[in-house]
Amino acid sequence: MTDEKPLNELPERNVTDHFRDAIVIMAGIIPFPVSDILDRFLPSSLAKRQQEWQKRVAQGLVILQEQFNIMPETLTKNEVFTTALIEATWIAIRHHQEEQLEYFRNMVLNSALPDSPDDDIQKMFFRMVSDFTPWHIKLLEFFSQPDWSIELDYEDKDLEGLPLDLFDRIQKKFSELQGKSGFVTLAFSDLVKVRLITLGHRDLFHRVDGFTLNMITDFGHQFLKFVKSPLKDS
Repeated sequence: MTDEKPLNELPERNVTDHFRDAIVIMAGIIPFPVSDILDRFLPSSLAKRQQEWQKRVAQGLVILQEQFNIMPETLTKNEVFTTALIEATWIAIRHHQEEQLEYFRNMVLNSALPDSPDDDIQKMFFRMVSDFTPWHIKLLEFFSQPDWSIELDYEDKDLEGLPLDLFDRIQKKFSELQGKSGFVTLAFSDLVKVRLITLGHRDLFHRVDGFTLNMITDFGHQFLKFVKSPLKDS
């Protein structure tokens, strides 16, 4: 006796199922480089992460379809999206932090839109997010606000040069960063290195005339837009 149901009694497939199929076709067949030894211990964990990632992206694409009228069959022909999905899948499987996974999902969704950055810039952004911690992006978002100096209790006269106590004030502003001066300094330096934040002709550790309140670059704004969700009310 069998438990199989006749075809006419099986549940109908919904849009999420179709999106998940598209994702499996484009990214699910990627061979993850796991050694024979690790393969004895990690297959279930890898499979779980891959399934959760596919579900996360598929659910986002369902909403993207509703808001932007983007269909699954269109995405399968979109080379920019396919490349972004494969790139994100390779990277996402190596991460577990919720914020990081949301950034990767948002980047995949944004890559499906007609105004997404070109392939070369997307590759750079994926590499940055893979190398960054969530705090890198939180700090970048903070400095993208026009009133960040007010948030740190600075007065105009304090900003004639790069404030020596900038990193101390950042730690006081964000309780999670207290006692992590080395981390804050390095994270800020990373953002400057990849040109998401600019100090102009200023040195990171010394006061120099001409410090600007507008530290985030156009490239930085483009990066933030790409890692933020394009979905409304998301």
